[in-house]
Amino acid sequence: MNDNFYAAPQAELELAPPPLRQSVESRKAGRGVRLGAAMIDGAVVGTIVFVAVMFFGLSREAGAGKSVLVGGFVALVLILAWIIVNIVLLARFGQTIGKRALGIAIVRSDGAVCELWRILVLRTFAVRLIGVVPMVGPLFSIVDVLLIFGQERRCVHDYMADTVVVHT
Repeated sequence: MNDNFYAAPQAELELAPPPLRQSVESRKAGRGVRLGAAMIDGAVVGTIVFVAVMFFGLSREAGAGKSVLVGGFVALVLILAWIIVNIVLLARFGQTIGKRALGIAIVRSDGAVCELWRILVLRTFAVRLIGVVPMVGPLFSIVDVLLIFGQERRCVHDYMADTVVVHT
């Protein structure tokens, strides 16, 4: 008992144990769901380009060259919007549109939230930069994708960025 009349009341509290987090290993996304997410992302971009070019490319009011140019510009704007949406999703949830649709996300190998710079620089930019190097790039790109069939189910870009794709 506290002798100070003005002191705040005190009580002993028993804190509940933190919820058990499933290990990263048990939550790893399978190859098929990762492929599906990549296909959804590709289909979104392909649809954007197709619709923009078809809509503006088949316009009879403007000249053929001008309408294709407008269609290309609209496609570029829509792709940039798609990139921005994906960057926001990656920053907040570690997901692209395809990953969000299929319930998977990118996390660090210890299960922590992955920083946006790590995803953009190490998982995306570095891989694309190596991919354009003559002679080495095509081989690297093939090895990057094929490594998903290893026991760890991680691509080269996952190892480079210390990331794992997991079910959310």
